[in-house]
Amino acid sequence: MIELLLKATIMAIAASMAVALWRSRHDRLGKIGRAGDIAFYGAIFISAAKFIDVVAILALQRSSASPLVIKYADLLATAIVTLGIVLFAASLLRWIDAGRCLSSTTDLAVKRGERLQKGYNERGLALSTVPAILYRGRGAIGDKNARYEFLNDKIREILGHAPETLENDPAFMLRIMHPEDRRHYGEGEYLEVVMRPRSVLEHRFLHENGEYRWIRRHITRVNDEHGEFKELVGCAFDITDLKDAETRLQNFLDSAPDAVVTVDKDGLIALASTRATHMFGRPREELIGQHYTVLVPEQDGTNHAELLATDAECAANCEGCPNTELDAVRKDGTTFPVEINVSEIQGVDSQFVALAIRDITLRRETQARLHQAQKMEAVGQLTGGIAHDFNNMLSVIIGNLQMLKQSDIGDRCRQYIESAMGGAERATDLTNRLLAFSRQQVLAPKVVEINKLVHGIEFLLRHTLGREISLETSLADDLWRVRIDPGELENALVNLAINARDALDDGGRLLIETSNKVIDERDVTQNDLAPGDYVQVKICDNGTGIADDVLPHIFDPFYTTKEIGKGTGLGLSMVYGFVKQSRGHIKVDSSPDAGTAMTVYLPRYVATSAETADGGSGQTGASNRNERILVVEDNKAIREIVGRQLKSLDYEVLQAASGPSALELLNGDAADIDLLFTDLEMPGGMTGIELAAVMRQRNPNLRVLYTSGHSSTGLVDSELLSPDDIVLSKPYPKETLAQSVRGVLG
Repeated sequence: MIELLLKATIMAIAASMAVALWRSRHDRLGKIGRAGDIAFYGAIFISAAKFIDVVAILALQRSSASPLVIKYADLLATAIVTLGIVLFAASLLRWIDAGRCLSSTTDLAVKRGERLQKGYNERGLALSTVPAILYRGRGAIGDKNARYEFLNDKIREILGHAPETLENDPAFMLRIMHPEDRRHYGEGEYLEVVMRPRSVLEHRFLHENGEYRWIRRHITRVNDEHGEFKELVGCAFDITDLKDAETRLQNFLDSAPDAVVTVDKDGLIALASTRATHMFGRPREELIGQHYTVLVPEQDGTNHAELLATDAECAANCEGCPNTELDAVRKDGTTFPVEINVSEIQGVDSQFVALAIRDITLRRETQARLHQAQKMEAVGQLTGGIAHDFNNMLSVIIGNLQMLKQSDIGDRCRQYIESAMGGAERATDLTNRLLAFSRQQVLAPKVVEINKLVHGIEFLLRHTLGREISLETSLADDLWRVRIDPGELENALVNLAINARDALDDGGRLLIETSNKVIDERDVTQNDLAPGDYVQVKICDNGTGIADDVLPHIFDPFYTTKEIGKGTGLGLSMVYGFVKQSRGHIKVDSSPDAGTAMTVYLPRYVATSAETADGGSGQTGASNRNERILVVEDNKAIREIVGRQLKSLDYEVLQAASGPSALELLNGDAADIDLLFTDLEMPGGMTGIELAAVMRQRNPNLRVLYTSGHSSTGLVDSELLSPDDIVLSKPYPKETLAQSVRGVLG
């Protein structure tokens, strides 16, 4: 019975092994599969042998089979068991060999897994160290169907928001965008991003801490195999510090006294200061990215490019090129001169050239005015010197002719003398014009009310202009007074009216307007005047105007557009000289077919002592008692003729050639001298003013009459002359001399 149970147990174990091996038959590892098959068959054989043994034992117990059959059955079972054991042994050997293969395969798989995991870790570490937000998604910011398929964790560091927030709410980025940027983005940038292969956008996004950060996004469009839009791949950088640096740099550029433009190696404008935008009339967005030749006229672009390239090379080599002057162009097409200084800016990985641009329009105009002033000064010195010498000679000629005229001569000789006198007077007028132009004429300034002067010559002006021209006046009621030579101002107004008449061929309108004008610091450069109070006299006409090529020359001496014989070209130059000599200024505004306005500015007079506007005398000039006059004149001929004229007027005359000789003549006693008649400028180291000062110390009651042929020395305008001093201009007729002497002596 025990043997039967033992064999049944062995049979059950063999059957279980057979079932287990059958279930593992699908193992794809080759050796393990083959070993399992062999073991499976071995288990079948052992199970069959044990089944035979069990049947034999049962038959033996029941005596249902003969012993011989039982014996043969036992032998068969033993053979089958032996075969099963052999198969189990073979499968065991194969399992051992398959175990070794399985171990090496497992080790290889583990190593491969470790390498793969290491790659994943390295890529994750690389993505975590990239200083940018990396993302991949469908749609752009603002697209309701947009979603993020990948987003690294860098957004948490840059903007303080978790990636899950954006993944769950794709519209979140649009909501935290700055309102101004959101509006601009919504106006077209979204569509441009979707349509363009690549885009670079800069916007401000709200950080979790409440501050806005500047983010630069590089976006690439990805298409599917059919070329249709599939997704967007991009990276975003925090450029807040860069923007702050650019702002500081922009503020620095804006604080520079010149316009500043930076240009990269390709000639494209990278930065432009506010002064540059104003100078060229272009907003900054129109300058950035443009080639720098947009700043110069198109026809000069090549030449200017070569100049700037040479300057840039000098700057790079530290050779110090001089500033370059060239023409620039504004957006409206107008050109203007500029001076450019080129310097190199070496960046980390790029090279820029900085252009410091200065508008030199005012400098050019100042240089032109200075050149014109120097030219006028040179011509004035020449003509003034000649006129002065002519005046001295004319003084002698006129004086002698007058003496001859008063002598006992025949009528025929008297006619010759009068004819010669007429020629001398015309020559005197010409020399006075030359002196007026050169600002060397001797003025007789008086305190004048210009409105009264205009009313006084209004009849003369109407007669001069003719009936075809309407003369109108607009005179300020509270006009300030001026201290000028009234006769010269009258001549100036007449000259300006005559020029206006020539521009009004078919009739028209001439307006004389007076007003008070305060020149402040803003008007100084425009009007070439010192700040202060001025009386403004404007003469306007609605005539043909002055051509642009003529306008710069209207005050040049001997320049005229009139026919030969109809003008000397000294009219306006005399006006200019008189105004400048009176410390004023004349301004001309004119254009063809639009009329002309000439404005004269004369300094306001502020009274310092009681003065009268008119100091003339109606006395005849003859001496009514024995009065002694000291004549001091370096020109011997003039000195002698003046002496004869004064003696003919019953004055006692003493003569000297210079100040020191006059003092020596008096031997220190000036008490018996009633009048000092002296030239202002004399040799010997003493002027007429200095001589008068010395003599007045000895004789406080001494009267002084000055004379001069010109005022180039500045003595006539000197503050040493009091408003009551009289200066007699050479040449002068005997009647004028007599009246002036009598007027001073009283």
